[in-house]
Amino acid sequence: KNGIIKKWQIQFQVPIKTNLLLSNFSNKIRINSIAISANGKIIAISLINKKVFLWKCTQDSYFFYFGVFNRCVWALDFSPIDKTIVSGGGDGSVNVYCISTGHLLKKTEGHFYPVICCKFGFDGLLIFSSSSDGKIKIWRTDTAICVNTLSNHYDSIWNFDVSKNSTMLISGCLEGKIVILKDFGLEISIFKKKNLNSFVVLQKFFQKDSLYKISLKMIQKLISMYDPVLLYDFLIFIYDN
Repeated sequence: KNGIIKKWQIQFQVPIKTNLLLSNFSNKIRINSIAISANGKIIAISLINKKVFLWKCTQDSYFFYFGVFNRCVWALDFSPIDKTIVSGGGDGSVNVYCISTGHLLKKTEGHFYPVICCKFGFDGLLIFSSSSDGKIKIWRTDTAICVNTLSNHYDSIWNFDVSKNSTMLISGCLEGKIVILKDFGLEISIFKKKNLNSFVVLQKFFQKDSLYKISLKMIQKLISMYDPVLLYDFLIFIYDN
């Protein structure tokens, strides 16, 4: 609340001491969200003045800031696999930015209320976001398409977490309700990788002289994977060959 951010050096079995004062903003500026990159080298901080600042942990001052937001940014998270960051805004936006250039890479459409929590999946292939209307949406990182909407709450979801294999999700809302979901619509985390491998195998199997042998059962199998992009790619492959 007082606008002060501190970095602490943690040493086991000895008293913890303050190592570095990163910044001291005006006491009137509130910190809304904070995140640290997977490699522990960069810190992101969003302020009530609609700006997001990026620090290198080895430096005393920020090296970049985003000032392109229409409303406050309530949530931040770094990708575990590349140099991107996702933001959740008061205007319902869930956007992905390059942390090196600040360029907007992906922009989603689907939330109609403020997004107050957002996180990458542990493999970086999906983004999870929650809003003040009690909905959690799951987005594909590569296409920014919503693949599932969870509507188990009726009030603001301020926090949630996802298991490492992305098959279990726990969420809590302002009404005091905690929801634990298992296998929520998709086998998500390894889903993309499995489908990609399946697609490569199918490409090798269906040579030009055997395309006519594709059965309805095989098409149904593709549809059951719940991945329209994979199905589209496969049908294009069949058409081209």
